[in-house]
Amino acid sequence: MRSRSVVPAVAVLILLLAGCSGEPEPPMPTPSSPRATASATSAATEEPGTLEELADAVESEGLVDTATLSVVSGSPGALQVHLVWDEVPSPDEQLAAYHEVDVRIDEILDDRPETTQIFLGAAPDSGRSRGVATSYDPGPELLLSLLGATGDSPCSAAELDRRDLGDDPSAEVTFDCTVQADDLIGLVSSYDEITAIGVEGDDVEVRWEVTVEGWTSTDAQLHVDAGPVEGRQELLVELATMATEGGADQVSLVDSGDGLSVHGYVDASGSPLCEAMLEQITAAGVGDATVGMQLRGAKPDAWSCWI
Repeated sequence: MRSRSVVPAVAVLILLLAGCSGEPEPPMPTPSSPRATASATSAATEEPGTLEELADAVESEGLVDTATLSVVSGSPGALQVHLVWDEVPSPDEQLAAYHEVDVRIDEILDDRPETTQIFLGAAPDSGRSRGVATSYDPGPELLLSLLGATGDSPCSAAELDRRDLGDDPSAEVTFDCTVQADDLIGLVSSYDEITAIGVEGDDVEVRWEVTVEGWTSTDAQLHVDAGPVEGRQELLVELATMATEGGADQVSLVDSGDGLSVHGYVDASGSPLCEAMLEQITAAGVGDATVGMQLRGAKPDAWSCWI
């Protein structure tokens, strides 16, 4: 009886040993296993292949809040790079963000336009731009200077353009400024403060357009094409005082450095304001002057006085 039981026992032992020494079957991939997520990870790390994809990428990475990257047709065409933040970072951080986007654009575009139009800043507030806009890439030094000038000053926006495209091109920047004031006199009293705002660079002409915060340029405006000029603020205050006391409103003053132009609206015809203002301007040594007062509510060509 005992010899009959040996064979089955040996067979069972052999089967058990075979089961222990065999290689285990690989587990089936699950949604969390590397085999299942390899394609998803590859897609997530894939570099953007178009400007639209790059704009989405820098937004999702937190580099900017809103990015608009596009090529506009024309003669010549231009690349537009608009980077907008809800809370604008420091000038250095804005410049670094632009540089990163600029490098990544080079990796995408095989035939990049020669001209790059830039905007760095915040979304418009009540229709007013807040940031730096350029019609070309001026280089990091000038761009950083513009960002610094508009960062924490009455001039919250600046536009940079080429003055000419000859062999010796120069640049022209216009600052858009608002000041806290109650009237025209307060507006022109900001002349010294505003014209102290500028940029670094010998070949950059600076202009300033100044209005009162909460007013439009139609209500009152100071436009300065050249400056600062010593003693000019005192003259502007005298002219603004004369205009206010003479009943003029919607007054605009254009200062070209060697010339002054004053325009406004009055009720009565034959206003003595023009002659009085012209005498004041001439006495201050300004060689070129124009003063005109239109009749309020009359036809566009109806003037109270013009000199």
